[in-house]
Amino acid sequence: MKRYLTDLARQRRLEKARLAGIVADGDYIIFVRYLGGSVREEGPVKVGPESLEKMLRWLAGLASGIPLTAENLSLDFSIEQLRTQNILRAMMEGLSRSLREAPAGMVARLFEQWRLFFSESIDYTEAFGGRKLEPLKKWTRQAGLTIHTPEEAERFSSSSTPTSRSW
Repeated sequence: MKRYLTDLARQRRLEKARLAGIVADGDYIIFVRYLGGSVREEGPVKVGPESLEKMLRWLAGLASGIPLTAENLSLDFSIEQLRTQNILRAMMEGLSRSLREAPAGMVARLFEQWRLFFSESIDYTEAFGGRKLEPLKKWTRQAGLTIHTPEEAERFSSSSTPTSRSW
């Protein structure tokens, strides 16, 4: 299996880290993959619910053709991606509308709770005022959003996910 994966990567010019192999004889399964630049094997492990579940997870991962890694997630959901821009706009518009239409409603109360917790963990004035506001404005323009005030920056930050912000 190790030689097969190495040859396959070379012949098809594939990245080794994206390949995995499974060897099974009906009683045992061996899992083979590249990690840290070298081939690693796990097993043999007895065929059972856990090993079959692992095998199915690997196969499902291969079906998408894209490994679930931090790098791939970053590329798939970067601000340059249309789907990310649409998600951010929809979340920002939804939060703004909810705060405007029901200033004492559940969304407003949750937003206040978020504001309280968030302000305890960071320099709140610095995050939404000072020198970080301009880079955030520039970054959000890529998603078709316009932020003018620290309050708008605060709403944007509460409606977006922590991994989507790189400002």
